Amino acid sequence: MGAKVVCVSQTSSVIRKPLVVGATYTIRNTGVDPISGCVGCWLEEVSNPIRSTSCGLVAELGYMLKRFRPLITQQDDIEIHFKALLDVPEKVGV
Repeated sequence: MGAKVVCVSQTSSVIRKPLVVGATYTIRNTGVDPISGCVGCWLEEVSNPIRSTSCGLVAELGYMLKRFRPLITQQDDIEIHFKALLDVPEKVGV
């Protein structure tokens, strides 16, 4: 939890709060959405309505994970792609 993500797909639901494509969000929780049955996430910046399932479970509506991509900063990108070059041990004297 706490991972930063970027929205790549808006919601078209009238009961979930809309997302903004290109906006950054923070993941509060992940799991199976009890309403839709899809793997989803809940965001720090957005609280959705609480709904009841047909079996009586009460839960906040989440968003499908496929609507997001991880936020990668330029520093992260450099460290990931150039890790092998950055982790060169110092020369040891002979």
